[in-house]
Amino acid sequence: MARETFSSDDLRERLNRLAEDIQKKYNINVWFVKIFGKRLSYYAGEIEIKLLPAKHIRLNDRFGIVTSEWGKLGKKQMEDIISFAKSILESYEEK
Repeated sequence: MARETFSSDDLRERLNRLAEDIQKKYNINVWFVKIFGKRLSYYAGEIEIKLLPAKHIRLNDRFGIVTSEWGKLGKKQMEDIISFAKSILESYEEK
């Protein structure tokens, strides 16, 4: 079976859709960031980024997910979100 590959526009769109789905299902806003050393740069997701404190979770070497609302979720819900986001990124990076 052939693996899917995505352009950066496809990736951004998939992450935006995931952020929307997370907002609808769990009522929290998340955004995705690109990691440049110690610096994080907005990439996709919630555009109205609330001022911190927000917690950043590294998804891989290049991307992370950020929200100030992790406390609203149970451990299983948080793990499911992180796992799904990682699978999207893995699909994108496999070329």
